[in-house]
Amino acid sequence: MSISAKVGDAVYAPDICRWEHLTKILWHQRTARRGRAREVGDEAVQIVGRERTNAKLRESGATKTHMIQHWQGDTLWCKSVARFAKMNILLQTKEEVETHFGKKATMEVNLLGMVGQGEEAFGFLTGDMSEGFDITVGFFNGKARYVAFKKRTGTPWGEGDLRTVLSQIGKYSNWSVKPASEFLDYVEKRKKGVGNATGWQVPRRRYAFIYVPDVPGEIGIMPDKTAIDQKFPFS
Repeated sequence: MSISAKVGDAVYAPDICRWEHLTKILWHQRTARRGRAREVGDEAVQIVGRERTNAKLRESGATKTHMIQHWQGDTLWCKSVARFAKMNILLQTKEEVETHFGKKATMEVNLLGMVGQGEEAFGFLTGDMSEGFDITVGFFNGKARYVAFKKRTGTPWGEGDLRTVLSQIGKYSNWSVKPASEFLDYVEKRKKGVGNATGWQVPRRRYAFIYVPDVPGEIGIMPDKTAIDQKFPFS
C-alpha cells in the first residue's frame, strides 16, 4: 500500500514534513488496523481502525506556524496553521512566573493596597547589583494582574531598557509606545478575541508598571498612578 504527502489548503513548508517522518508514517500504516495511537511532534494523531483524525493541538506560549499532518485514506496531507501567543507573566500563576524567571518568588509589599480584595505581591531579582531589575508581580485570585520593573542600579532608563522589559510581557511589535508619552498599551490577537494590557514608564522615577485592568469574572483593578509613583522614589 503506497503512502504520499500532499499539500493542504495552506502554504506548505517542505522542511517540516521531511523524510525523517517517513518511519513514523509507516508505523501508523502498519498499526492502523490495531487501533493504536502515536505522538507526532506537538500533535497527537489518533488512529482508530481505518479512521485517522487529528486531536486538538496542545496550547503553546509561543507564536509559531505549526504543521498539521492529516490523514485521508492512505494519503498524508500537510497544512500550516498559525499559533497565537499568550502574554508572559501577566495572567499567569505564581508557579508559571517562577518558571519564567527561573527562581522562587519572595514576598513583596503590595502596590495597590487591595489586600481585602485578595491582592498578593511577590518579588524577583534579575542580574546583580551592577545590572538587572527588581521586579514586583501582583496577583489576584491566583493570576498575575500587574508587574513593576525597577532598575537595580538606579541609573536612567534608555530605549533598550524599555524594550527589554516590554518584551518580557509579549512581542514588542504588539506594544504601542508613543513619543513623549509615559503611557504604554499592549494588544495581542488570540484565537478568541484579543488580550490587552496597559501601563506607564516614568523616566524621572525610573520604573515601569504594566497591568491588566479587566478580566471577565474577576475583580477589576484601577491603579492610582500618583500613589504608585510615591513607592518608587526619585533615583
